[in-house]
Amino acid sequence: MTLFQLILLIASFIFAYKFFEQVFSNSKDGSNLNDEEIIKRQQVSHLQMLQNRFNDLLERADDAMNDDNFESAKKSLYEAIKIRPKNEEVLLKLASVLLFTREYEESASFYKKALNIDEHNDYAHRGIASVYAHLEKFDEAIEHYKKALTINSNDAITYYNYANLLQKLEKLKEAKHHYAIALNINPDFKEAKAEFEKLEEKLSSDEEPKT
Repeated sequence: MTLFQLILLIASFIFAYKFFEQVFSNSKDGSNLNDEEIIKRQQVSHLQMLQNRFNDLLERADDAMNDDNFESAKKSLYEAIKIRPKNEEVLLKLASVLLFTREYEESASFYKKALNIDEHNDYAHRGIASVYAHLEKFDEAIEHYKKALTINSNDAITYYNYANLLQKLEKLKEAKHHYAIALNINPDFKEAKAEFEKLEEKLSSDEEPKT
């Protein structure tokens, strides 16, 4: 037997000793527990396992969304909701993915669940407003955009989305005003700037006297 083989053999004996020592120690500890304590330990272990699974599913969903793989993201988020059906974060993420994939009714249902948990969540109001805008439920969309802005008056994206809806409804001056607010909050908001300039030109042209 070579020296290297001898070292490996000794190491394996040490590992085996430590392993069985731990097993017998755990067994001894467990024998001193009553049924209630054993159940509590099992419950804690199960909850920790579920939490780890939940966190893993959220991470997978985020990775999938970053790769524009929305079907995979939905699958992970639906699994996550089974574990924690009242988790606001996962409800909003799934609602957002469904909005992007144009599953509007399903998206609205998850935004509503999130709002049932926290009616002051401006992100949820903004999201469901976008859903209603796509469904051409314009009164409901306006209502939720206004609620979102009441909760958070410093969100450039909400002003921009609301302005898009106002423009669609031919409320051009009001739309221009909201694009301007979005730009005031975020001067680098290119999409808002483009729409603002387009409306400014159109409104100026409409106001010019015809000869």
